[in-house]
Amino acid sequence: MLCCDEKSQCQALERTQPGLPLGIGHIRTKTHDYVRHGTLTLFAALNYLEGKLITRLAARHRHQEWLAFLKTIDAETPADLDIHIIADNYATHKHPTVTRWLDRHARFHMHYTPTSSSWMNLVERFFRDLTEFITEKSFASTRELADAIIAFLAARNENPRRYVWKAKGEDILRKINAAREALAVVQSRRNAISETAHEEGNPSAYLGWVQGDTAVLPVRYDRGLDRPAGGGEVNGTSAQQPPRLRKHRLSRDTARLDAWIT
Repeated sequence: MLCCDEKSQCQALERTQPGLPLGIGHIRTKTHDYVRHGTLTLFAALNYLEGKLITRLAARHRHQEWLAFLKTIDAETPADLDIHIIADNYATHKHPTVTRWLDRHARFHMHYTPTSSSWMNLVERFFRDLTEFITEKSFASTRELADAIIAFLAARNENPRRYVWKAKGEDILRKINAAREALAVVQSRRNAISETAHEEGNPSAYLGWVQGDTAVLPVRYDRGLDRPAGGGEVNGTSAQQPPRLRKHRLSRDTARLDAWIT
């Protein structure tokens, strides 16, 4: 069982100056600016049971490189074993050239993660360790980056460590259900706000005030016009340009929409 994926955009970043280590009275430092010397792509197959890796470095990330990686796996795996590969739905993994090659090699069995769920692939956990290793260093070229990655992989395969998923399925499902319930509450509040805003009036009009014979009456004005919506007069008095209006911001704490005010 091999958990396979590619880590693209491994950047060869040369820091403009070396960082300072952690010391008494000051924190560890790392300069924010750098010179970028290019990128590499690492194809990796993590053996779930043993923790060992089959890898291949490439300058590009296309179906040709993925197919070459599959051939590397085929060459480094004992001929009497079937190969079950877990991969995501990236287009290069399902390219017609790749699928034809897989059809000719019956011992390969592909298992694809659900869409937008590539994080479930255990090899992503290894990529986290690799990312921490790369970002701590400075590289003046992609050759230096490749040498560092090769040394890192060799040391890991000498002392392989298996990743063990310790979280219980029941705990994960409970957290997912709690998140769904919280999201449903937020969505219901947003719907209530939307309905309230819709009832407040047509967005093409705004509230103004017109001086009537006996009182100040609110009416709606056509946007950009000096008359009430529909034209004419109000209580026998011609409408005038309404005063400038403003709208309160949405309160984050109470999640409610304030009314239009003058």
